[in-house]
Amino acid sequence: MVHKKLTDDPLSNLKYRVLPLIPFTLEHIFDFGEININNQKLYIRQMIINENIFTNENETINLAIESLHLSQNLAHKDDTVSLRDVRRCISLMKWFSTEDPSFKENFYYNVSKNRRSIILSLAICYYYRYDTIKEREEKYLIPISKIFNFTTENFKAIIRQGQEDWTNYFKFPSGIAKK
Repeated sequence: MVHKKLTDDPLSNLKYRVLPLIPFTLEHIFDFGEININNQKLYIRQMIINENIFTNENETINLAIESLHLSQNLAHKDDTVSLRDVRRCISLMKWFSTEDPSFKENFYYNVSKNRRSIILSLAICYYYRYDTIKEREEKYLIPISKIFNFTTENFKAIIRQGQEDWTNYFKFPSGIAKK
């Protein structure tokens, strides 16, 4: 009976369901609006600088800022994004640039560890948001590759190599497929 009731609900296919607020809470809720594009870039810049990931590497810092800002704007066209997504991506950048045990020096198409950390973090936080390979290519890879001065194929190869390195880093028991 409960199952039938849920499947008959026309709203059951929605990602999110917004319910009305309780009337007495309305006086305690504020709409601060949406941060504009220029201010968003300033926030991203400050968040990256505060993390001290790429110390004394202004070119890498600027690349991280520009690529994150573009990624936010591209994702905003199709999905809901916030500065929490930026925070998540920066945390991954920091981890990949300092802790990643799978990195092999000078292997990634002459891409530094810091640039690789940016690419893999963007892939996790933004590239995989798109459902199909075609969407990933058209809506994300083409514009983001221009910032890095890469072809889309190089960008995909770096992501693929990162995936392979991680797969090779772990020890799999016999009987479990790696690919």
